[in-house]
Amino acid sequence: MIHSCGDQLISEATWVLLLRLNRGYPGHDFPRDGINFVMEKLTDQNIFWCLDEVLHEAGMPEERSESLKINLKEKAETATGSLVYTSTTGGLDKNFRINPSAPLPKPKPGQHLVQAIATALNPVDYKPAEIPVVGRLIVPKPATPGIDFAGRIIVPATGSPLKRGQLVFGMAGTNPLAGGALAEFTLAETENAVALPDGVDAVDAATIGVAALTAYQSIVPRVNKGDHVFINGGSGGTGVFGIQIAKAVGCHVTTTCSTANIELCKSLGADEVVDYRKQAVVEALKGSGRTFDHVVDNVGADLNLYWRCHEYTNPQAVYVMVGGTPSFGFAVGMFKMMLWPGFLGGGKRKFAGFFPKPKYEDLEQIGMWMKEAKVRAIIDQKFSFEQAPKAFEKLKTGRAKGKIVVDVASETYRKACRAGNFCAEMEIHITAHNRKDTYMP
Repeated sequence: MIHSCGDQLISEATWVLLLRLNRGYPGHDFPRDGINFVMEKLTDQNIFWCLDEVLHEAGMPEERSESLKINLKEKAETATGSLVYTSTTGGLDKNFRINPSAPLPKPKPGQHLVQAIATALNPVDYKPAEIPVVGRLIVPKPATPGIDFAGRIIVPATGSPLKRGQLVFGMAGTNPLAGGALAEFTLAETENAVALPDGVDAVDAATIGVAALTAYQSIVPRVNKGDHVFINGGSGGTGVFGIQIAKAVGCHVTTTCSTANIELCKSLGADEVVDYRKQAVVEALKGSGRTFDHVVDNVGADLNLYWRCHEYTNPQAVYVMVGGTPSFGFAVGMFKMMLWPGFLGGGKRKFAGFFPKPKYEDLEQIGMWMKEAKVRAIIDQKFSFEQAPKAFEKLKTGRAKGKIVVDVASETYRKACRAGNFCAEMEIHITAHNRKDTYMP
């Protein structure tokens, strides 16, 4: 049963606890500190948003309700934990700490307040922040990383069709370099969060964000059905989505990877796979007998692929650079590729740098493809919230097959919940034979 309080919904579990709290904690198994128990175990119900109505309807005496409201509201201001850093000296992963009492984010009218279930990591979560000097300027401290997320809406944005309690996925925050998704509660702009399709796992959807949106926007608007697409780096976080998305729109796909990842790339739909450890990539592409219509470089390590791309592409092809390293040499190379004209010895194909732009329709389409099994999440490894520093260590090796996920709170939601339903952190079942509460963590 779900109780209502204005537009607030309160689960039966919360309601029972409030009634028991009002009756003086009957039963030896109920913690003596009932206030802490309610806040720690049932913050996902956010009862502090309409305490007056809840406590009145629960029949709590005024003097007790006033005391309870003060305690609950004080705890509500710090009812969230987050992963933060204030320095990047020695590497971002060496500077993380969990702040167990971070302020609850306050959404603006155009933002959702979301309770995170999982977040997936991307190179952009650490590379810009670690750039000497520049990183200090572009990422205000303290900062909480994480952009990709899946979670449950606590407070929907004004005018949004999404409802309280609805499961969503997308991109968190307002700073594209420190989105704040590695926290129990985070914010998401209206355009950046879409409803989780029925049948799609929330943890899988958490991998979509930056990587899938990058793959979609670097390929779909630039190709036609039947085009030959070359994707450099097919087994990384963006590459695994790139292969599947290019196939979903009817393209022939050639990609590169190491020997160990050939079967993975083929399983995702790649028509041809070049093992860069055993073959010179440009020579392999020239020798394929194909002329490519579009190129996406998810690696950015071998700029020769661009300088010689006229040897394996048609004249209208565009070379889209997605990956790269934040180094002086790479910056110089990018500058040359963008500005050095071909008639003076520069590149002979159009070059385009790339950074994804949050777009509701694109996220929604990728989610539907995942529902239809045209696109699937490839998760290399999943880490707990407390293991987030180790997750970044793995990300920085550059050897992940697909995505690295940090499980913020998926265990809380292991009993499936879909649009309009709630998954309480603890369900209370009152059995008929002994009327004793059974707690299911």
